Order: sequence, then structure tokens, then C-alpha cells
Amino acid sequence: MPFDGNPLTWTVGSHSVVAQKSSPVCPAVGSVSTPVLAQFVLYAQTDVRLDRVTVLGGDVGVAGVGQATDGRDEVSLEPTGRVDPTHDVFGKTIDVRNGAVIGPVHTSRLDNQGGTVGPVTPFPAKMPALPVLDTITPGTTAVTVAQGTTRALGAGRWGSVQVSGTLTLTGGTYEIASLDVFGGARVEAAAGTRLRIKGHLYVGSNARLRTNPVGSARDLLVEVAGADGQTAVLVDSDLEVHALVSAPTGLIQLHPRAVVKGALVAREIRADADARVIYEAGFPLPVRDCLAALQITADQLTPGKDAQDLSRTVASTACFAPDASSCEVSFIALANFDRRAAAKRLVGGSFTPAQYLAISRDRSRKLLRAENDPSWAPAFCLGDADGDLVPDDRDACAGTPPLTATDDRGCTDPNLPAAPDPVKTQRNLANGGFLLSTGCDGAPEPTPPNVQEVCLDRANLRFLFTVTKDPRQPARCMTWYQMNTAVVEQFEPREKFHALLGFEKGQAVAETATSVTLPLPLDCDPSHETEGDGRSFPCDEAKGDPYDVLISARTVNGNGLQSPWGPARQFPFHLCR
Repeated sequence: MPFDGNPLTWTVGSHSVVAQKSSPVCPAVGSVSTPVLAQFVLYAQTDVRLDRVTVLGGDVGVAGVGQATDGRDEVSLEPTGRVDPTHDVFGKTIDVRNGAVIGPVHTSRLDNQGGTVGPVTPFPAKMPALPVLDTITPGTTAVTVAQGTTRALGAGRWGSVQVSGTLTLTGGTYEIASLDVFGGARVEAAAGTRLRIKGHLYVGSNARLRTNPVGSARDLLVEVAGADGQTAVLVDSDLEVHALVSAPTGLIQLHPRAVVKGALVAREIRADADARVIYEAGFPLPVRDCLAALQITADQLTPGKDAQDLSRTVASTACFAPDASSCEVSFIALANFDRRAAAKRLVGGSFTPAQYLAISRDRSRKLLRAENDPSWAPAFCLGDADGDLVPDDRDACAGTPPLTATDDRGCTDPNLPAAPDPVKTQRNLANGGFLLSTGCDGAPEPTPPNVQEVCLDRANLRFLFTVTKDPRQPARCMTWYQMNTAVVEQFEPREKFHALLGFEKGQAVAETATSVTLPLPLDCDPSHETEGDGRSFPCDEAKGDPYDVLISARTVNGNGLQSPWGPARQFPFHLCR
């Protein structure tokens, strides 16, 4: 909501809150000297052209210098256009026309032809990089939704998708050739969705491309390569887009009266008269930067209040799950917060071990239920008055007391699970302690590891992964390697698994000055195999069904610093030598 300093009052029930000039402001996720991608509502590599456009919330910026194909300024705002004056505009050169309104600008040259402009400061030495668009591999099966019809589409690879009716994306990652949402049609993401488009995205007049009604723009991440030679993203007139849209190698064009809620990133951005762009969520920060933005100092703590309250738990959960929907993030965070609260009560002696186990198992079971039932978390967002993680629309026993275990109908079970003796548990807790790793003090962020070898150690029933080490990490610093793998049979992904492999000195299978070899044990019986039967993956013989392993890795050190993903490599199946 635009804020000009005059008091604004919100009232819910009997509670009110007022924002005014003297109110404390939220800490910024970036700064003028080091802006970050998450703070921008419009961000381009070469230029941003705004023709009588209204921009609410979020910053506007251009990363490049002198890269505009038409030779004009990096940022231009036509007469009567308005960019939220409480936010900043970044461009090496900026052109503001008569009657336009703009807030603080960071530029090396401002051409003001009668607009209202805020403070002017130098253009930063470093601007954030645009997101990198990984290769998009669509399928070949076309999807057509005729006018007046509806269809639900699951995650996967598809050809061109043309929608004249209503298409529901059930959630997950989609890789498609192109997407045309024709006039009056609707495409809606029912759960957290990543939509990757190799060609173009077209949204016609009076159409809708959006997340579910209770979701955030971050619940629908749209990535467009624009590889078919057309405008990467063309958004027509009188329509709604509610998503984060990234086309780092193409053009995004908004026609008159288009309404976009979320954020846009592209090589270049054009917005025609009376279009409206409203900031929501922003592109996710890297985990390190996201967590840094959540840190609080001692003078911000309230005596007697838990520094890690629920709102902070929700925010930190979002750092680690940028692809999850906002409902899923809230659901996961509340479950973790309840388990933590139960643990604190156990340590404090106000919970018995049985009460703690009841809550821990209850919240874990409901997390699994929400994972298996895509409707659970969105229903939770619509209402869970008693906070038992059972949505109100399926809660048969409303008013459950806090930190109480229930069944999936929201009703309590008076029977507690078997648990250790409370007296012995308290004695063990009192005599216990925590070992903190100081061997990583001062360690830098790890460099991305390269996977050098993947093979099957058949005799010992395990895969062996050999990855490069970062020589800058202290010798006593703990290091974890996370592998992201996919198995490809006949050049088509058939099976995926993720392995988080942690090790310390002496636990690796082999180690050199520059590499480490880590084992992934397998659960299969080679005595029950027939050569080439294809039923004993991944323990089949090398002469059996051929497949390749696609794998990349990243490193996390004992300081919690995480490297980017290293390059993905493809290894043909073979036995270790």
C-alpha cells in the first residue's frame, strides 16, 4: 500500500495498529551500495521503458551500462507515469518526462524534463546479476484446453500448451515448449509451481495467469527462454498475472491496462500506458543472504520474549524452501515451531517425555499428510483457528488447546505414547551439553565442487562419489556434500533421488589433497539378480540395461555457508575399478 506519512490504521476484531511517519521501518533486504535482486519489482539487463505506468512497491533497476539496443537511457519514465516514491530507481542514465513521479534515484546522469524526482545519488559500483536460466528440455506431447472446458495438468515435460478454457497446474516443475493463454482463458497453479518455457509466453486480453487465491506470487515461478524468436513474454490488455516472471535473455512486453502482481526480470522490459505493476514477494534471496536479513541484534530483543518467534520461523523456513508455496511454508514452519516449543517445555520440566513424543509424532505425521495431500496446506491457509494443523473445513473438534496432539479430524486422543522415565530424562538433560564446532571460524564460503567420478562398488553394495575439495577450508572444519542426481535410461529421466552425504575426517572412503570419495550404501541383494533383467536397479550388472547418472554437487561448511551448485555432469553406468 502506498504510504505518504499520513496515519494508516488497520483493525482486526478489537485490535488496531497504526502506521505513521514516526513508526519504525522494517529492515531493508539490501542497501543502496549493495542492492539485491529480491528488492526489485522490475529489473532488466539492458533497459526499462515505462509509458504512463504505475508501479507500486519494490525498486526498479537496470544492471547493464550502455547496452540498450535503441541507444536511449537505461531507464525512461514517460509523462504522468508514477514509480512508488518510497522505493528506489537504479540506472546508469535515467530519463524522467513531464509530470512523472519518481522517488530516490541512483544514477550517473539524470535527464529530468519536468518530473518530480527524489534525492539523487551515484549509481552503485555493483548491481545484482540476473538469474541464470538453465537449459529447458520440453516434451513433445501438446496440450490443448478448449473454450468452456477444464483440465488439471501434472508436473513433467510437455510440448506446446494452448489454453482457451481453464487449466490447473497441480504443482511441481513443468518444462514446456510454449504457453498461449488466449483471451478470457485461465491458468492457475494449485500448489507451488515452477513453470519453465523454452519458447514464448503469451497471455491474452481478459485472461488470467496466477497462483491459487490464497497463495503468494512466489508460489508460481515462471522462467521463459524465448528461444522461438518471438517476444519472450507478451502480456496483453485488461488481464491479470500473479507470479514471478523471469526472462533473462528475452523481452517482456506489457500492453495497456495489464495488471502484474509479483516481480519481473528480463533482458529488457517494456510497459505500455495504464499498465500496473505491484510488487509482491520478490525473487528469492540466496539462503545466506536470506538468513542474514533475518538476524536481529541484542537491542532489538524484547525481554521475556522468544527471539525465534513464529513469524521468524516462517521467514527462515522460506529461506530454505524458496520453491514451496506460501501455505506450505507456513504449515512447515508451524509444525517445526510446535516441535521446538514442546522440546523447550520438556527441557524446562513442564512437559513429560510422553507429552513431547505425542506432539513431535503428531506434527511429523501431519507434515507427511500435507505432503501426500496437495489440498491440505491451501486449506490450512484458509483457516486453522485452534492451530492444530487440521484445517477448519475438516476439523470435527474445534477449539483444541495449544500444543495438543490430534487425529486428522482434529480430535484429541487421551492416550500418550510409551516414553522414557521423566526423572531419568531430566537428569540426562541436566548433565548433557552441546559441542559447538569452532574449527570453521573464519572459513570462507565454499567454492562449488566438481563431481569427478561416479561408479558402483558392487562388492560392497554402494555407489562411490568423488568430488573436489575446497583447499581454502580449514583442516578442522566440518564439510558436507549434497548431491543432486537423476538416472537416465535411454536418454529419458526415469528415476530421481537425492542424497545428503555428511562426513568428517577419517570417514571418507578415500581422500587426497584435492578430492574426497564418499559412499552411498545400497539396499539390494545381488544374489537375486538376473543379468540385464532391469528389475534390480541400481545393482544391475554393467552388461544389463544401460543408464547414465546425471549429478551435480554443492558444499556446506560448519559455518553454515553454502556454495552454489557445481556443474552437472553425466556419467555412464560402470563398476568401480
